[in-house]
Amino acid sequence: MVIIIFCEESSGRMIPANNFGVDMTNAATPYFQVVKDNRIRFGLETFRQYPGLAKSLFHHLFPIEQKLDMTFISGYQDIDSNRVRREKLNLRRFFKINNWSNKVVWQEEMGCYFVYTTVNHVKSSAFFRYTLKMVDGHTSLYICFVHHDCLFYISSDVLDIVANAHTIRRLKELFPEMYDTFYEDD
Repeated sequence: MVIIIFCEESSGRMIPANNFGVDMTNAATPYFQVVKDNRIRFGLETFRQYPGLAKSLFHHLFPIEQKLDMTFISGYQDIDSNRVRREKLNLRRFFKINNWSNKVVWQEEMGCYFVYTTVNHVKSSAFFRYTLKMVDGHTSLYICFVHHDCLFYISSDVLDIVANAHTIRRLKELFPEMYDTFYEDD
């Protein structure tokens, strides 16, 4: 299983260890950090139009209950303060959180430290329920999930999947009219 683990560089930046070189500390979402053969995007509006799409997509990605790891921004800390301002995430409503770790990363552009939290062994069924809540309009976070060779980024607008070219090609064949092609050539 590929787990997003952050390791310090001499510059103070953190790099996630994954097969695609996706850097969670980068301002660009994972979708824009990889080549087009390794990504597919579904607009959450499409899930509203095709209610069975989410279940079908998850069935193809997780035929049985699987474990994922999730990473998200859980707080901020000013350079002048030792106090961390935590985000009100309410993730415990969706996920059983008992195996987690924090990494603090300096963000030059923002002038503060970001606290990245990684939770290991989240159930794929919980990720599915969380996705359905996003489709229903739940407040979004900057959150990524990792399962084997797939990385998932979900926001209030999109579900991005980063994977090997074979997996992406298969998903594009299975859901030809449903995935978003707007940024396909970027």
